[in-house]
Amino acid sequence: AEGKEWTQALCRADTDGDGWTNGEELGDPCCCWSMGLAPHQFLHISHPADPESVPLREKELAFDGGRIAAAKQLIKGPEGGCP
Repeated sequence: AEGKEWTQALCRADTDGDGWTNGEELGDPCCCWSMGLAPHQFLHISHPADPESVPLREKELAFDGGRIAAAKQLIKGPEGGCP
């Protein structure tokens, strides 16, 4: 993964094209994680190279329109959840 280094570019990329950034899928929606720190969130971790693996599956969402945006808000929290 990009020289085995967690970079802003790698974090913000959507490697598998599923609408979720790598950071969102790995618990770092703000792209602020660094070695030795826990992920920003532990729930809904998914595999960033598998388009079938997403943080929240559609059937788990109670939203019709804007499913991804609504799910991302749940993951980041009401104020974005970023430091």
